[in-house]
Amino acid sequence: FDLVFSSPPFFDLEKYDDDAEQSLVKYGDGTNWLVNFLFVSLKKAWEKLNIGGHMVIHITDTPTLKICEPMVLFCQYKLKKCNYLGVLGSMGNAGIVRPMWVFQKSSSSSSGMARDAEMSLSKNFSDVHKLVKKIK
Repeated sequence: FDLVFSSPPFFDLEKYDDDAEQSLVKYGDGTNWLVNFLFVSLKKAWEKLNIGGHMVIHITDTPTLKICEPMVLFCQYKLKKCNYLGVLGSMGNAGIVRPMWVFQKSSSSSSGMARDAEMSLSKNFSDVHKLVKKIK
């Protein structure tokens, strides 16, 4: 694919129902949801992306979970040949501007960027980092 666009659930910002397969119910706490739902989903999508292709993620932090910074660090650390390009704003029907995070799959990787992202993830989000290290 040349473009992957996703607007995943914003963790607990909206609750759709109590079905056991809903990500909020299935993964429970925020850290587990972040790593085992969101990050695993992003990794699967990234693997289908062509070199030069873009992945755009429409998601925001919630009052109970910091999503965006650890997500960007995860992508730079764990997604091969990931280049973070920046963030765009999108105004929805509620009149609230929400971020769309943009990444590009490059033809080469930067081990220095991945190392720096891992260090930042470890320092600032140690609970997330412990789970992320298990993702292959």
